[in-house]
Amino acid sequence: MRTVIASFVPLKLTLLVILFLSLWQGSGGSENPTMSTVPPFVQAVDFPKLMYRFTAGLTLNRRTITSAGVSYLFSRSGKTFSTTIALYSDPKLAGEAMQTHSAFLMVGPSPAPVKIGDELLVYGSADSQGGSLLFRRSNVFVVLGPGVPMEERLALANNLDVAFQTDVPEVMLVSNLKVPQILSVELPKTVHPRQVAMGKIEVRGTEGISFQFACDSGSVSIQTVPIPMVIYTAPAEAMEHQFELVLATAGNLLVKKTVTISVTPEN
Repeated sequence: MRTVIASFVPLKLTLLVILFLSLWQGSGGSENPTMSTVPPFVQAVDFPKLMYRFTAGLTLNRRTITSAGVSYLFSRSGKTFSTTIALYSDPKLAGEAMQTHSAFLMVGPSPAPVKIGDELLVYGSADSQGGSLLFRRSNVFVVLGPGVPMEERLALANNLDVAFQTDVPEVMLVSNLKVPQILSVELPKTVHPRQVAMGKIEVRGTEGISFQFACDSGSVSIQTVPIPMVIYTAPAEAMEHQFELVLATAGNLLVKKTVTISVTPEN
């Protein structure tokens, strides 16, 4: 009886070890090229080229930097197609940008018919080419606006979503984002109505990165030569004036800094 038990235990252990190894190897072991080699963040996107890859007949008309993201206006067959993309330093910031943008849309959301990205919002319209489609994948937020039928936009969004997770030439994936910073804007904290002030923009982490500044406020203009400067014209009335300075890289990574200036009446 003891001899039977002694021979059975090693056999049982051997079978368990073989089963474990086969399952481990079948799952790719500790080196799964599909999961472990795909970084989680998007550092840069050549958005026009990516759009050309998935949508035939597009022509880029304009690129505009705003606090909501980098807006690309395309045309096709005599119609315009508005899009926006923004890369952020954190997926949470991209999600917040998506929710903020959706608050400005006038038509209520329709149930999302498919799963695209980490978040998806589809805004319907009586016109099949109207409405908007918004989605987020990790730190990337995209808006596909009117101008192309919604069915085609859903297919486009799905292709873009896959590209943001894949090693394609138009997308740079990284494990650790390199994010430039706007350290300071050297404007006075207090000015008088209609006063004009100039201030230097201090940045960090822009070495080897092509970038531009922008600001949505009509009180602000920006010059970059010989150094980045803000030219600020105060409003005509006293107030706490707040504006957002935006730095956008060529790869559509956005960095923002809020500046507050107290406009006080002259004594």
